[in-house]
Amino acid sequence: MWWICLKCGRRFYALNPRQCSQCWTHNIYPEEELLDIEEASLQKMKDTLLGAIPLYDIVVSVLASEGITLTPARKIALISKIHGDIVPVVRQRIAQGMSFNEACDSIIKEIKQKREMIKKRTRISIE
Repeated sequence: MWWICLKCGRRFYALNPRQCSQCWTHNIYPEEELLDIEEASLQKMKDTLLGAIPLYDIVVSVLASEGITLTPARKIALISKIHGDIVPVVRQRIAQGMSFNEACDSIIKEIKQKREMIKKRTRISIE
């Protein structure tokens, strides 16, 4: 399974890691699940009056609706990572002339492509 370190951003493959092999933090998360949360958060953000609700609150509600319980430190690290990944990209695409919805849709499309690449990499590594 591919994992993401929420502190240093390192991607690595491991079956059941306890910590990042680079910075030794325990704030790691499965990459595919992170993409699912990012996609659900973007979709919900898009559906809420042009992002009128802060992304932090949206991610918290997505985690709750998915039944994901995390320690407070992991939850803060996860939300910070998602916020840092999404917000600058949305702002940049709006500055380039996209509407808010177009920016969100384009990022959702990229997330789906990343998920497909992960599935292909996992299939190849298993074979």
